[in-house]
Amino acid sequence: WAQGDYADRPLFAWVDEAVFERKTYKCFMCLLDNYKAETGESETVTDEERRENSQFLDACLDSKPMQYLLNYLIKKGVTKSRETLKRLLNDLWFKLYRREVRDDSSGFEHVFVGEV
Repeated sequence: WAQGDYADRPLFAWVDEAVFERKTYKCFMCLLDNYKAETGESETVTDEERRENSQFLDACLDSKPMQYLLNYLIKKGVTKSRETLKRLLNDLWFKLYRREVRDDSSGFEHVFVGEV
């Protein structure tokens, strides 16, 4: 966003910069430099990156939509607690898997960061 949108028909005409001060956005932005853009290069996850992942998950789970989801999943018997849901989300988003070589991708990287 900060560098501009060069599409013929930009998705956003304007963004209130104040949104980037919200906890979820701040935690999200910290994750963006944790990945190699190229597939085929194994990722190495540092302790700091694990902390950033955990902080992002906590920020998400503190949000109203995720609290609603947690209550719904508990009622449906899918999960038993916030910690159980956090572990599930951690596995879904941050567990590394093979695309070209061992441990070269994660769900979060593929969906939110992008790979080439």
